[in-house]
Amino acid sequence: MRLTGCGGKPACVRSDRVPDAEVIPGVKWGRPEWVPSAAYWAAMSEIADNSDDFVSTETTLKEQVGFCLLGGFGITAEMNHAIFDRLDAEGIFRPHNIPTAAEIERLLRLPVNVEGKLRRYRFPNQRSSRLATALRLIEEDPPSPDDPRHSGTS
Repeated sequence: MRLTGCGGKPACVRSDRVPDAEVIPGVKWGRPEWVPSAAYWAAMSEIADNSDDFVSTETTLKEQVGFCLLGGFGITAEMNHAIFDRLDAEGIFRPHNIPTAAEIERLLRLPVNVEGKLRRYRFPNQRSSRLATALRLIEEDPPSPDDPRHSGTS
């Protein structure tokens, strides 16, 4: 990613990565202008000011990735919060825990209380696989604490 001039407009972000390249199986890199692709969030982090609040400083990377992967198109904010809370209560995001897709899928298949009604999560198979892969990658190859993008001093 790099900031470039945009023909007299404010600087914009360009990506040197191929949009169809997979970040993890089934998740493409995308383009910076494609909300909410991986490229979009990478671009947001490149242009963000330290005072921007689109990333929580009070949660772990595993929790943030989990919340993002559980939500998205077809998932209401209320369902996202409810299902995230269930997984969190079950320890899915605990440090050094590497849950399997089957463990996560079992929890996603159980009805969850959303605004007083029992509801079923829409994509238990797909999201459990993606979430298990992402959590494993975070545990096996975590970002370096020396990376200036993670120190709050960029």
